Amino acid sequence: MEGLDGEELTAKLAELAKAEGGRLQIYTSLSDEIGEEIANRFGDEYDVDVSIYAGNSNDVAQRLSEETNAGRHNADLVEIGTPVLIALGDDGMLAKGLPVDTDGIAEEVVDEGWVAVRHNRFAVSWNTKIVTPGTEPKRWEDLADPRWDGKLALELEEFDWYATLRQYWLGQGKSEQEVDRLFEAMADGAKVIKGHSLLGQLTASGEVGVAASNFSHIVDRSTKDGAPITWKPVVEPAFLRAQGMGIAASSRRPATAALFIQWALTKGQELYAQNGWVPARTSLQSREGFEQVVVDVKAIAADEKRWVAEYERLVRRGTIVAED
Repeated sequence: MEGLDGEELTAKLAELAKAEGGRLQIYTSLSDEIGEEIANRFGDEYDVDVSIYAGNSNDVAQRLSEETNAGRHNADLVEIGTPVLIALGDDGMLAKGLPVDTDGIAEEVVDEGWVAVRHNRFAVSWNTKIVTPGTEPKRWEDLADPRWDGKLALELEEFDWYATLRQYWLGQGKSEQEVDRLFEAMADGAKVIKGHSLLGQLTASGEVGVAASNFSHIVDRSTKDGAPITWKPVVEPAFLRAQGMGIAASSRRPATAALFIQWALTKGQELYAQNGWVPARTSLQSREGFEQVVVDVKAIAADEKRWVAEYERLVRRGTIVAED
């Protein structure tokens, strides 16, 4: 594939994929009907029979690792959150040197074994019956206001959101001590909830007034279903965390996997946007009309133990909400 890009690259990948037999096994954390729709769109275009194993990112990574160690080569393509993709790459589970065209994708979300195809957008959201127009948070700093005690929720494992907001505030001229006080004020009296879906459900039901870092596409889907929940007007900047794809190192159909990634980076971008995600292509991000910052997942992964430890200490100041 060296020297090819654009349509020439796509055409060559399609030729090689055809010789691999017209099948593709995807391991993904995208578990709803939209994931199937995306796979079917690709499959129909290139006459590929796509099979999907869906689970959360950690479950996907564990299954891939166990199968690889057992000498089974089932997965061709892995699509999960980039922090877990980075770990898989470090463990040799991903092929190196993706033969896809990454022109127009931010370098922070491109690596030798993976590339971002879409972003989840961290956004402040709230219940519109509890938080009336004009009283909603205007800045991230507003979440530290004592009026949100008992009404604010943090997600249990969102260390990358924490790291990114912390670095943003420091870049804006705040001191370490000021940033510490802001986060501590947020966590004191906060509810701590595991999982974005549950966070959205509890915000919609009114058990949570304000969610500090839910995904905007989850909020949008609840709004469409009639729930009293919104993330607009936007607390700026919104933070974009990449969801990426990589080719399994043990794949028997690497050209087909690469073709899927190439399709996701081109025709698939509009489909992601239509379903509430932020496309990885930077030219499609700017049309939102508000400030967005891409999470530097590589930098956070390089110091992950620190960020995880700090965030775990922080959320212990709040109250853990038990899962049903």
